Amino acid sequence: SNLAQITYLFANERQEIDKSIQENLNSGLLSNCQNLLAQRAENGFYVLLSPGEYVWGSNSIPLNKAILLIFGYEQSGIESYKNAALDQLNYILGINVHQLSFVTGVGDNYVLNPHHRPSESDNIDPAIPGLLAGGPDQNLSDPILSSLFDSSTPPARCYVDDVDSY
Repeated sequence: SNLAQITYLFANERQEIDKSIQENLNSGLLSNCQNLLAQRAENGFYVLLSPGEYVWGSNSIPLNKAILLIFGYEQSGIESYKNAALDQLNYILGINVHQLSFVTGVGDNYVLNPHHRPSESDNIDPAIPGLLAGGPDQNLSDPILSSLFDSSTPPARCYVDDVDSY
């Protein structure tokens, strides 16, 4: 629904739009951004992930929230929204408990062995640059994770750079 709401919110005068709906969407977006700022303050790395959100593909969650913050910044000019969005990028690029960039080939210490079948099967090292690793998975959804961690492991730590960990 976020994509539909953002599309309507940013519709221009050439499209049929209801200004009251647009105003409600804008209000909702800015309220959501304020809630994201509060969530950000609860995490030492300022990442927009809470326990329960460290699931398979968890890195998409803070990035999607960053997009909302950028739209909120575009609508309001509130700098803290832009800064919170940048914090999500910082998390992905290495300001995290692993001190690891989750993007192959980016940074000084980056993912080398993502679960990416084309990279694994091409017999060329390193992996294709620019891939985003899925991130921590507190549900321990694969045998590698479940062999290394358990339910007492902090959610943000449930990640290993292993091609067999999906």
